[in-house]
Amino acid sequence: MAIEAVGKIDFGDIDDDIYSGMMRLLKRYFTNGMDNTQYRGGLLNTGTVQTEWEISAIKNYVLGTKMIKPDGREFIYAKAGATGLGKALMHQSSVSIANYYEQVQTAYGWAIGATSGTVLITTGATPTANLWTDGWMCCNKGVGLGQLYKIATNTAHATIPTVTLYDPIVIAIAAASEISIIANRFAGTIVCPVTTLTARPVGVPLVAVTALYYYWSQVKGPAPMTVDTGDTIVIGEPVGSAGTNAVAGAVGVGTTTEGHYGRALTIGTADETAIIDLDLGL
Repeated sequence: MAIEAVGKIDFGDIDDDIYSGMMRLLKRYFTNGMDNTQYRGGLLNTGTVQTEWEISAIKNYVLGTKMIKPDGREFIYAKAGATGLGKALMHQSSVSIANYYEQVQTAYGWAIGATSGTVLITTGATPTANLWTDGWMCCNKGVGLGQLYKIATNTAHATIPTVTLYDPIVIAIAAASEISIIANRFAGTIVCPVTTLTARPVGVPLVAVTALYYYWSQVKGPAPMTVDTGDTIVIGEPVGSAGTNAVAGAVGVGTTTEGHYGRALTIGTADETAIIDLDLGL
């Protein structure tokens, strides 16, 4: 059988309704030619391809999806908090709220097989609807100790919000046990504060990010970062949080007591941009 040359195939014209899963993967990898970028996580059924240079009001990937570029750089899909984020600055997870952890579940236990239930929290920090989506619920004390479950949704309630899990409870959690809940570490990110870090660093965006928009946060490989006022970093030396920064999210000379971001690849002085070989371990 003879095979005829067909020339360039326009995958953009393929209807997503036909073999949608395979076609969407083909479109992703061939829209701009062969692309060896790898993804660990997932493009949502309703999502479209989003590059590291783009921000989006619409969620296109599962939060925490990792994008690994052929040059070794790595990015994680995140969502900005209620305040916009600057480019070339380190960001961190939202601050954990004490009202949600080590909470005794008086009369609010979970049975084996349950995927939805009510949790008791301390009044004073009402969670918004789905604040905890893709976050975690852990039984940290009592019967059911040591279980960790991923949260799908939650309702808004000052004292007894309802939580729905992705997976069913495998060991019953007693009503007298304690539960701790945290939001997804890549949801509601903020610029690292000028003083001590209040959560885990989660990367650097290549572009400015509008409040509540989704973006790719770089966590590994060469990245641009603003050098803090008063610091002069040295090529090859460790860099990190400057302890007490003049510029929130800026990078400074690393010490054993400061957050470690990586090592300097270029010289950088105050308020300039240096290239940092990021290694956040994410």
